[in-house]
Amino acid sequence: MKSAQAIAFEVAPSRRLVYLLVSLALAAMLAVTLSGVPHADIWRGMILLGTVVSATRYARTGTWRVAWREDGTWGVADARSVASEATLAGWSRIGHFAALRLTLASGRRLSLLLLPDNVDAVTRRRLVVRLARGEAAQAAADVSLLP
Repeated sequence: MKSAQAIAFEVAPSRRLVYLLVSLALAAMLAVTLSGVPHADIWRGMILLGTVVSATRYARTGTWRVAWREDGTWGVADARSVASEATLAGWSRIGHFAALRLTLASGRRLSLLLLPDNVDAVTRRRLVVRLARGEAAQAAADVSLLP
């Protein structure tokens, strides 16, 4: 049986996600303003501060380089090119979006959002297909273990 090809890709912070977060924060600020809540200025300030902190932290995460090798092992390198082995803790997909949950060798958990503007469509599709095949193979193995 032919082994699956290695998949390597870079995940940069998504500009669309930052714009979405800022838009949601503006909508929340407008809702607080229109609701007539006492001390609305404090609420608006807290929403603004939370949004700025979250968007800044997300935008400064840098680019992650990820490789899913032919033998099924994962490798991850951060923005400073510090490489680490990783294991896949889980994954999910909704439409064009995919999320990978990896556990690094150090025990640190890493969640990566694969969106249309930070990973190309072909790579994202190949990754999802290979993940789904692995999940199907695991389910078949689990069924074969039943009495």
